[in-house]
Amino acid sequence: MNRNVRLLFIALVVLSSRLIFVDAGFGSEEDAWGYAVNAQLMEQSHTYEYARMPGHPVVEYVYSWLPVKEAWIFNICTALLSTIAVVFFFLILDRYRLQAVIGSLMLAFTPAFYIHSSDAMDYNWSLCFLLGSFYFLGKRWLLLSAFFLALATGCRITAAVAIVPFLYYLFLASESRKNIFQFLLLTVILIFLIYAPAIKHYGFSFFDYVNQFGYPPLIKSLYKASFGVWGTTGLLATGIAIIVSAKEYFRKSYSSAYRPLISSIILLVFLFVILYFFEPHKSGYLIPVIPFVIVFILLFVKNVIHQIWICAMLIAGCFFAGINLADDNRSATPSDFAIIKTIHHQKVAFDLLSGSVTDDYKKRWARINYTNKVIDAAGRLEGKSVIISGYWLNNILIQVQGREKENILFKHYLNRDEMQKLSLEGFKIYFIKGQDKDNDRCYKENFTNEMAQLLNTDIRQ
Repeated sequence: MNRNVRLLFIALVVLSSRLIFVDAGFGSEEDAWGYAVNAQLMEQSHTYEYARMPGHPVVEYVYSWLPVKEAWIFNICTALLSTIAVVFFFLILDRYRLQAVIGSLMLAFTPAFYIHSSDAMDYNWSLCFLLGSFYFLGKRWLLLSAFFLALATGCRITAAVAIVPFLYYLFLASESRKNIFQFLLLTVILIFLIYAPAIKHYGFSFFDYVNQFGYPPLIKSLYKASFGVWGTTGLLATGIAIIVSAKEYFRKSYSSAYRPLISSIILLVFLFVILYFFEPHKSGYLIPVIPFVIVFILLFVKNVIHQIWICAMLIAGCFFAGINLADDNRSATPSDFAIIKTIHHQKVAFDLLSGSVTDDYKKRWARINYTNKVIDAAGRLEGKSVIISGYWLNNILIQVQGREKENILFKHYLNRDEMQKLSLEGFKIYFIKGQDKDNDRCYKENFTNEMAQLLNTDIRQ
């Protein structure tokens, strides 16, 4: 089978395996629905608005330009870019004479990458351009590489840290100082141009991000960085492979020709891991490290049977043996065979019959259904009402369209003064289950339950 046939096979496998999941709303993350809200806003205002700080101009502009703002359209865009990301990865592996088909399938079926290749999130958009940049860097097409790295940064600003390992790669590959400086200058200029609309609209204040909810529990951060990225069986396989590969690396059992590649990917993984633990809220933050970890493994685990075993374990983790949340409204319903435990006040299910990808798909539908229950409950309220919605707000703003009521307001969070003002204006204040605690945590006070009441989503209200 020649290279083009193998490449076409991989692309068809990846794209077809994503399309079956594009029908379940914009995604399980509230930020995915935020892109839908923002796209409608930008279309109406004809000006740049960020979906969330510090802005993701490439994604925001593309979504706003789409003539149809349906979820499946957004998700197909991501599926296509995810497929292109795997194609770039195939070409990178092929260039370095590694197992391109097996390695590409490893990336395609790593749970975190798979999950976010059928929703509206920006993680795989950024990775697509990052891998394109790395591919063109290896071919010394520096202008194209800089352009793609700028696009990756325009999808997620954290991609800018890849400048450092990419420059290091050029340095170790004995590229001229002039070319290294040109690559750096081009990348910085292009990033500035991509973010120019955000700078024009907000000034440099759009960098003023404040984490209102603090640092999550360490065990939760570690779970997202491990099981959340690789899946249960995938973590076992890649964990063993990384240990074996690290031992071979320290023994220096590799050709000196691979030194620029190995050193630069180690630096890249290190930088993205540091960034993750600065803000360890989503497994998707670590998606940029996945292909480079796979390259590291393929360089040292050379037995094809072992590589196939790793790939099979990653695929299994997408569909089986998942460790997933078991919340009544935010999560998928565990199967009858699941083992459910409470860890740090959170119900967690070990479910042999549901993996990371299938759980996320069911979770997306569960959140759509619960949002509809919230909207129905709000519609039954009499008089003027305000509902503290928290992370449900973006879902609500999209799903409520066509069912709006003038006397019902949905708000993200409200401080004490805002609640007092609304009460004086005759509004009754409600909160969605769980958002009382988040509202208190947001403002670092305990007042929400005193000034608002739980929105009863029971149909019998």
